[in-house]
Amino acid sequence: MGWIASTLCTVADIEAAMRKETQSGSASAPSHVAPSTPTEKILLDIWQNILHLEVIGADDNFFHLGGHSLAATILIARIRNIFHVEIPLDFIFEKPTIRQLAVAIEDELIGHSDEAEMAAAAQELNGLSDAQITALLAKEEELLRAAGGLK
Repeated sequence: MGWIASTLCTVADIEAAMRKETQSGSASAPSHVAPSTPTEKILLDIWQNILHLEVIGADDNFFHLGGHSLAATILIARIRNIFHVEIPLDFIFEKPTIRQLAVAIEDELIGHSDEAEMAAAAQELNGLSDAQITALLAKEEELLRAAGGLK
């Protein structure tokens, strides 16, 4: 895929060539394990948009699906905008699956929460049923979709 960067000049030409490369079979056999957490579902939507693929599993490797360093840079920018966390580009190389990346993002979010915020959140969740927690997560996903973070 290196020829794309060295021979094409416009963003439209580069995107078209990347789409063609991705669709031409550069992807390995996907695992098709569905994302199970809200973070994984958000990442799935981001990956589908960047990689121009419909079917992506939570354990599929970003680079085996046709991802490359430019796409990884775009991924990092979208993660920053949606989750409000700063993760380095090498995270994508070290944690190239949705599942691994979701854990890293959640760890980063927890690391930036202070003790008082965590205690308040835990107290709030302790008083809720599983159905109420599921409804809150669904509402959060809906708000992210409305904000353009999800499809």
